[in-house]
Amino acid sequence: MFRLKKKLAFIGGGINSNVGKVHFSASQMDGLWSVDAGIFSRNINDSKKTAKLWNIDEKRVYSNFNQFIKVEKNLIDAVAILTPTPDHYKIIIQCLTAGLNVICEKPICSSVEEVKKIINLCNKKKLFLAVTFNYTAYPMVREIKALIKNNKIGNVQQIHCEYPMEGFIRSHASSGEVPSPQKWRLKDNIISNLYLDLGTHIDSLLKYLIDSNPTYLNSLSFRKSSYKKIVDNIFVWLKYGKDIYANCWISKTALGNRNGLKIRIFGSKGSLEWVQEKSESIIYSSVDGFKTIIDRGSNLFVANSKKYNRFKAGHPDGFIEAYANLYYDLQKELIFFQKNNRYSKKFFYCIENSLDGLIIGEMIKNDYNKKIRFFS
Repeated sequence: MFRLKKKLAFIGGGINSNVGKVHFSASQMDGLWSVDAGIFSRNINDSKKTAKLWNIDEKRVYSNFNQFIKVEKNLIDAVAILTPTPDHYKIIIQCLTAGLNVICEKPICSSVEEVKKIINLCNKKKLFLAVTFNYTAYPMVREIKALIKNNKIGNVQQIHCEYPMEGFIRSHASSGEVPSPQKWRLKDNIISNLYLDLGTHIDSLLKYLIDSNPTYLNSLSFRKSSYKKIVDNIFVWLKYGKDIYANCWISKTALGNRNGLKIRIFGSKGSLEWVQEKSESIIYSSVDGFKTIIDRGSNLFVANSKKYNRFKAGHPDGFIEAYANLYYDLQKELIFFQKNNRYSKKFFYCIENSLDGLIIGEMIKNDYNKKIRFFS
């Protein structure tokens, strides 16, 4: 069914921003959004260059937030916030106060206290707010959720999820130097930047796939890079309900891992394995010893639907397409919200789920350098 485009503005995400290019491309992929305005950069010249590249009227490019609000408040449907994480809270509050719906790049902000204030304002203003966790939108991740729901692996018993990277230790071949992270990443606050960057992805994946929050948590954090004020490795052990255990690892000092996101789910009748770098397939192992590779060309529950097959199976869907799947969902959900003044029961990317993830992040931070307390 044809759906009218929703009108979007960006805060951040300009011509020099990788995440901006991803959000712009993804929002355009299915013709459901237009990017019409924004403050794309602190540098007005970079903002204007961005507008020219994306064919946006230069008159709708701003350097002053109040002017942006005054002109655009009744012209756009939502604002996408694509700035560094420490800036999210202030900008979200400004947008909600002005009556604007918000789509925010993960993580929503840097602390539980900030999220609670945002939730209160959202409820008071009755505004839409979504947080983009794109790994949950890969077609085969959504297929895993359907396989679990349809009892293809029996009762889930244990989960092993890891997200190792090498950015804080790998050197350039020519210079031998390790590139320095952005300045705001070089100091941890209430929640470590490592958890905000990578751990929130793991939390969102686990919650999405098994539709549950953990009841027990233990963690161990440590440093292996030359940056002394930040944690660069975290192990987390979680217990869900009575019978599901999860073993998680995130790292930025794991040489050989460009983007090592991997999830394995073991049940009473079988197991499922998905690797982000081989995102088009799932390895299914059955209780009788057989292994099967499942891809978008297989007989599937959800991943062979039209919206996940912009091109035929065998031509890989990837990172930007996963964001496009999110924008497909977000446009549909925003329409529902505007009509009903509430989220649908199917909506996953609400701020409450982001709050759950940051609660876990603060527990990990508070447990740093203490003796491990095993499950009771």
